[in-house]
Amino acid sequence: MVEIHPEHARSVLDNLALGVVLLDRNEHISWVNEYACAASEQPASALLGRRPGDVGLPYAPLSASSAALEVRTAGQLVGLTQRSMGPGGFGTVLLLFERDHALLSAAPALGALASASGAIGALPRAATAARFEAEVSRSRRYENALSCITVRFPPNVGRAVVDDVARLLKGQLRWVDLLGLWQQDVLLVILPETGAAAGETLCDKLAAVLAAQPAHRALRCGVATWRRGDQAEQLVARALARAQSAAGG
Repeated sequence: MVEIHPEHARSVLDNLALGVVLLDRNEHISWVNEYACAASEQPASALLGRRPGDVGLPYAPLSASSAALEVRTAGQLVGLTQRSMGPGGFGTVLLLFERDHALLSAAPALGALASASGAIGALPRAATAARFEAEVSRSRRYENALSCITVRFPPNVGRAVVDDVARLLKGQLRWVDLLGLWQQDVLLVILPETGAAAGETLCDKLAAVLAAQPAHRALRCGVATWRRGDQAEQLVARALARAQSAAGG
């Protein structure tokens, strides 16, 4: 059996040539990809936290026993909704929209991707950088909130230690958050749609999780929030500086 990393799954969904809208268990939009924003002619900030019907997206709630439901406009098939259950018991619904319907048969596989287990460690550096650049670009385009948290390790730390810390942190994160290696000795938590106050709160929470583990008490978390004109490197540098300041060094 091939295990799919949830951040890789999210990257796949984000780059599909069809719209993907994820709903939480309260039937509110929790994440959208670029194609869905373009198709609805609305930025992500106008969609997140809203019900699909309130923002003009065709959607009929699925019952617990429903596997899939066709979405039709004027009798024409324009997409599918499908429920899958994530590790935390959240109902995830994919609204799939495309121009020629050639990918509608992929809905079951996409549902499995969206609910993939998050038990693996950190994303590789290249994937982390690519995803962070994409989120920064999204913030530039739509003025979306974006924060990041860093954790720096001592030089020459073993990968097993990094993965152990990653698993600890991932248990505190949302499905939409990303966690990966920024450098060999720096873990980066990417927090889409997260402002300064929420970022600070989560940073304190992650610091407390690390402090509760004797092997990781020396590690420090730092947080930074995107400002207009920021590049990815500037955000990380500010977060690292905060962590260093917290360590008294």
